[in-house]
Amino acid sequence: AFADLDGFAQLNQAFHPSALVIQLDALQPDTVVYLNHCLVSSGVNYPRLYLTVAPHQKLTVVEHFHSTGLSPQALTNAATFLNIEDQASVNHIKLIDYAPQCQGVCQTYAHLARQAELVSTTLNLGGETIRSQQQINLVGRKAKAMVDGVLLGKGHEVCDNLVVLNHRAPETESESRYFGLANDHSVITFNGRIHMESKARQANAALRNTNVLLSSSAHVNTKPELEIYANDVKCAHGATVGKIDPKQLLYLRSRGLSLSQAKQMMTEGFANQGIQNIPLALRSWAQRKLTTAISNMVV
Repeated sequence: AFADLDGFAQLNQAFHPSALVIQLDALQPDTVVYLNHCLVSSGVNYPRLYLTVAPHQKLTVVEHFHSTGLSPQALTNAATFLNIEDQASVNHIKLIDYAPQCQGVCQTYAHLARQAELVSTTLNLGGETIRSQQQINLVGRKAKAMVDGVLLGKGHEVCDNLVVLNHRAPETESESRYFGLANDHSVITFNGRIHMESKARQANAALRNTNVLLSSSAHVNTKPELEIYANDVKCAHGATVGKIDPKQLLYLRSRGLSLSQAKQMMTEGFANQGIQNIPLALRSWAQRKLTTAISNMVV
């Protein structure tokens, strides 16, 4: 199921041959699995997880990548493999919030069987150089994936993101929305690709990347792609890069807000679009993390 691995995943397997394997067969309603990836020392870490969700089961998975306040330079090369069986549902939340001196490669590979559903949200909130990548294979008829992300860049951070949605069966669906905020001298890169194989008849896919530059020295590189080898499919993709509307800032300031408060409100409202698919019980936690990260980058 996970044959198409890139170089980072192969390095993960080569340097850390063991892995955490979780098989979930009978779950209680609203089950949440929380995985805490905390950097506490220098060096390179290679965590790897294989998670299989049995047919008709429903699960929320939270992966939290962060570091202690005093952690020295460190690198994480993490790989997560999700095997979602027939009519199972997984809500996957990946929160990346490293200290400025830490670097990370956070990979997710997902295999969706017949009528399986994946809802994925990535929050890339900090780290010197972060690469977040997802490869989602919709291999069963009527499999569905909804992929959201919020990308923040400040200082000299580099935020690199790759999303690949492989439609390999008929009547599959996917929707991907990523929202980027770049400040100071940071660089945000987004590369998203929808791949429609010849068997993906009557499939439907949409990919969108929206970005806001908060500084004239920040950079955003965006590249949405379509690769279609099937007839009778619907595909859409788009990308925008812009700045905060000064007229909207003026309106908020006319209502008594300071410039920093107005920017904070507008950027939070923009970024909040990317967390709406997080379950309500966890959304307030993600909201607090996002609010803190934005307040540290918007002045």
